[in-house]
Amino acid sequence: MQTSRRTYILVVLVTVVSILHHTDHVLRVDHSGWPFTPDVNPFTVSVILAYSISAFVLFVRGRLWAKFWLLLAGYIATQTAHIFIETPMAQYTTWALNASQDPETFGQPNLLGIAAPLLGWIAVTISILLSVVLVLATVSAFVDARLATREQPQPHQDMA
Repeated sequence: MQTSRRTYILVVLVTVVSILHHTDHVLRVDHSGWPFTPDVNPFTVSVILAYSISAFVLFVRGRLWAKFWLLLAGYIATQTAHIFIETPMAQYTTWALNASQDPETFGQPNLLGIAAPLLGWIAVTISILLSVVLVLATVSAFVDARLATREQPQPHQDMA
């Protein structure tokens, strides 16, 4: 059995929203990294993992349980990062005040050099949307894997 159309569409949405979210990272500057700055950091890891997982789910045939586990790991990593490293408040504040509140980049302006609370709300909305579509894709991949497991022929057992 292959990845369902539903899961495929959700992972394409995850990929699009991830691109928007990573673009926000780059424009905010304070939570950006290689390849946009010389620093290899959690941003770098998130870029590599996000698009590697998406490519695996979209282009590898079969391997439904592997797809589920990779999406689940991606979801957990995203939630962890947005709870402990890059909170919605941090996303909003860098745009609203045009100054990072992150201890490592405190006071650094965003790349656009503007104070724009609306962009802060857009950044937070994109981040939340990423979490929503990622959990939906993960649940959908689970359903795909469970259905495939049920459709496999079961060995005949004698009732002696």
